Amino acid sequence: MHKLVYYGELRELTHMREQESGASSMKDLIKEIGARHGAAAAKTARRSTITLNGVRVDNPNSRDPLPEDSEICFFPLCSGG
Repeated sequence: MHKLVYYGELRELTHMREQESGASSMKDLIKEIGARHGAAAAKTARRSTITLNGVRVDNPNSRDPLPEDSEICFFPLCSGG
């Protein structure tokens, strides 16, 4: 099982800090978040800064298999000036 860690808006939408998932790919994981928490949560997850075992994920639509027992974190986008 993967450990999902939510921050910012996604934490507010899911009402959870952490959750487990058995998704096989990042694309499936985003779909699962949508099925569990609604379309707004899936959209927010997709546009978040995502890390997989501490490494930034560049393609949240990837069908590549997720390593077993991964930690996947969803951080809000940062902006500044």
